[in-house]
Amino acid sequence: VMDEAVSAGVTAMDDVQFYRPFVPYVIKYRESGIFDKVRLRGSLYVDPHDLEDEGRLRDDLAWWKDTAGESDERLTLGKSVKFYIDGTVGNRTSFFLEPYCDDPSYYGRPDWTQEDFDRVIEIADGMHLQTCTHAIGDAGIRRVIDSCERARGINGEWDSRHRLEHCEFPTPDDRERMARLGMHAAMQPTHSFGDEVVERFLGHERMQGWHPWRSLERAGVPLSFGSDWCNSPLNPFYGLLLATTRMNYKGKTDWAPEEKIAIENAVRHWTIDSARALKMEDDIGSLEVGKRADFVIWNTSPLKVNSWWFMLTHEMDLGKLEGFVDLTAVNGEVVYEKT
Repeated sequence: VMDEAVSAGVTAMDDVQFYRPFVPYVIKYRESGIFDKVRLRGSLYVDPHDLEDEGRLRDDLAWWKDTAGESDERLTLGKSVKFYIDGTVGNRTSFFLEPYCDDPSYYGRPDWTQEDFDRVIEIADGMHLQTCTHAIGDAGIRRVIDSCERARGINGEWDSRHRLEHCEFPTPDDRERMARLGMHAAMQPTHSFGDEVVERFLGHERMQGWHPWRSLERAGVPLSFGSDWCNSPLNPFYGLLLATTRMNYKGKTDWAPEEKIAIENAVRHWTIDSARALKMEDDIGSLEVGKRADFVIWNTSPLKVNSWWFMLTHEMDLGKLEGFVDLTAVNGEVVYEKT
């Protein structure tokens, strides 16, 4: 995975589902050199059942904060925690304000009640831990925003940068609230490709609110791009193409074509904006004096990926947009060079 990442020009990764037993192994692997090529940040996963013993949960979070002492320039621990407020559209577990098209009585499945999520966010926010919450449906997204807004009223304002992971269906009102609260939308453009199941469950009209990147930008929501996990390509070229064309699995652009964004903005969301979402913008994300000198040399400009010339002269299938990286450097040291 590390080799694949740097060959695609990816120098930093955010693993948002760490478990306590992982940590000794991660530190052991670090000592054997596994992170010599990349940077990794981890977020501790918190399950809804963890709140059943609040004392133990607080102890676990205090332990997690203490692991920050193990961090170095390649590995960051102890800064953030991960939750799920809902699931995915494909298995009908995303939580919506309106019912699924195939069942007028079913709205999806929230993983936390509002009361419990209010409490756990209050605890994490009070300990100055950034929260990263998987939230896809508009009802799930609203529940997270409500809890973060409540926590700010109780704990006071600080540089929390609480994140909504995926954030696929935020309502217009909730986009504005996210901007006011400084909440980040951590999104994955390749997910917008979709499939027929998503459209069948939600309907064509609701798909016009899917992945509203341009609207989030206009609302002033900090937006970052990434790849998600192993079912999505690490190579950002695929996401750049989809973010700037809104092409879907049908080969059409009939899901909110007005939400496509400028290629320059998409590149920023993958670089400096992602660094901000990680609270690492002082070290990485742009080429500036005093930063860590993580950079990539391309043999094809990423700014041309959405041009008709590029699409007519390259195969667009998954696995075909490879080989565009000549060199990747981390901390000024070459970690990949094309042969």
